[in-house]
Amino acid sequence: MDQTPFLEIDMEHLKKSNIDKLENFTKQKFNPEAIRESVDELKYKHDIKEVLLTELTNPSDELTRTITKKVYDGVVTQNIIKQFRKIIKTELQHIIQEKLDSTLQTAMEDNEQTGNPEEPIVNNKNKKIITTPEEIEAYHIIKSIASEITDPEDITIRDKQSYCGILFQDNNRYPICRLHFNNPDKLTIGLFDKNTTTKGQSKEDKHVINSINELYEYKEQIHNTVRTYKQLKKQ
Repeated sequence: MDQTPFLEIDMEHLKKSNIDKLENFTKQKFNPEAIRESVDELKYKHDIKEVLLTELTNPSDELTRTITKKVYDGVVTQNIIKQFRKIIKTELQHIIQEKLDSTLQTAMEDNEQTGNPEEPIVNNKNKKIITTPEEIEAYHIIKSIASEITDPEDITIRDKQSYCGILFQDNNRYPICRLHFNNPDKLTIGLFDKNTTTKGQSKEDKHVINSINELYEYKEQIHNTVRTYKQLKKQ
């Protein structure tokens, strides 16, 4: 048996991509030969994804050296690698952010043309609760930030009367951020750190923001929270 599984499925948080793969194991589509042929590819895809996520978070010496040699004429010493590692990490994140922004902008333009805007599915059964455009915009920003290190489908929104919650895998035990936007004159966000708890719960650290775009300033905290939850899911 392989030490590394070629496919991992979380039945409590099924993603569309997982469902598509699982269909190959149904009676109607079951084909042992085709599955065997896809095993290696699935395994490599899984491993490549893990490597890329690691490189995006902390570029290795090997990657840093390779890129640095293409732009730096001098001798690539360890100090140079350390210097360029920060630059490469920042630029990799900028590239992803620009791609996400471009995709989001294109989707918004398409929706405006069709007159059928696509909104995120809000897990909310209380008809008295209205998810505002500001909350949806903030959700998209947080989702784009978190998508740099996790699957975009992991980031969900759940609105409540007192705040709008952004969760990891739609689990209220894994809050990423709370949007306290009921008072438009005092927009407040609540961030979470699993290492700081109150009575076993993550402590909410509130910040007043002047505009929704200021959410980008909290990228590091959002990334740290998502990384913590991903690690907890592996335990």
